[in-house]
Amino acid sequence: MDDENEDPLNLRINALEEEWVDDKPLAKGPITRDMTESIQEEFKSFMEESRDLTEREEKLQETRLTVVINNL
Repeated sequence: MDDENEDPLNLRINALEEEWVDDKPLAKGPITRDMTESIQEEFKSFMEESRDLTEREEKLQETRLTVVINNL
């Protein structure tokens, strides 16, 4: 579709989404136990990484606060 003919209020797809490619195909058919376990493991790993990152950010904030207080 040409940019001239495109509806400017159509926000359903942006330029990044048009070129987005998912490297994992969607499941065809029911999700198996094995697939469920794999998804759960990926989610668990993501949550652990997120928690670790949050803990590191909190420690960094504490360190910054300590430095600021010590420099007062």
